[in-house]
Amino acid sequence: MLIENFQNKFTQIPVASFSRNYRKNSRACNFETLSHLHKEMEVLLMLEGEAQLHVDGVAISLRKGSLVIIAPYTLHRYTLLADCDFYHCCLCFDLDILYDKQLKSSLENRSVLLPYIIQDDVRCAGLIMQVFTTLEEKKPGWDLCAVGNLSLFFGVLKEKGYLQENKHPVSQSLYHKIFDYISQNYKKEITSSELAEALGFHRSYFCRLFRKSFGESFQNYLCAYRIQQSKQLLRQTELSVSQIASVSGFASFSYYSKKFKEHNGITPSQYRKRNT
Repeated sequence: MLIENFQNKFTQIPVASFSRNYRKNSRACNFETLSHLHKEMEVLLMLEGEAQLHVDGVAISLRKGSLVIIAPYTLHRYTLLADCDFYHCCLCFDLDILYDKQLKSSLENRSVLLPYIIQDDVRCAGLIMQVFTTLEEKKPGWDLCAVGNLSLFFGVLKEKGYLQENKHPVSQSLYHKIFDYISQNYKKEITSSELAEALGFHRSYFCRLFRKSFGESFQNYLCAYRIQQSKQLLRQTELSVSQIASVSGFASFSYYSKKFKEHNGITPSQYRKRNT
């Protein structure tokens, strides 16, 4: 699951770029993504400002020069810190681009570990910035350059000893099941009790586990997930706002509007006007 759907941006190759660039006082910078995971690898380079990464239940501070590496199927979320300029660039790519299929398999099943953060490594950061610029400009041969530089990036990681054997790989199957259940059922009324039962957990244990892993309660997360899905419909369809509320899993239009404004600072209609 991707908060920003990178797969929609894939063209000739399974690599996509994304950036956030906020200026102090130009808008509220208190921004937090939903906890999420995806099969693609994500690499993020902090160019300005500060943020916090929550990954595998650990909070890590990010600053200018931080290079974040998120392996496939790793649960994570970001919080941007307020009152500062902020700029990052991000790549998301399918590991099928790697020539070394053994490394691809090892990264996917996490038998090989990468550091979450590499700080102030000019060579690694430069390669990621080159890929980002290549994808944004799309000059002749951009696809070959992007894949080549990403392959070189993994070569440098290996050369510098950043790839380490994981002697105690952790199964991510529980997170997969949670995301699958939510993505398949969010359009209808679902409860933490139903999901706990589907996973074979007692409700109280599941709620504690969910809050610890995702940073909020199941119901708050479900509401935020539904709002995220509705934003895509607001941008890409001509459905009425009330129809979008319904198909996104909200029982009433008024409740949807209230929660949407709480999360985004504007109404659904205002969001649509600004983004279409």
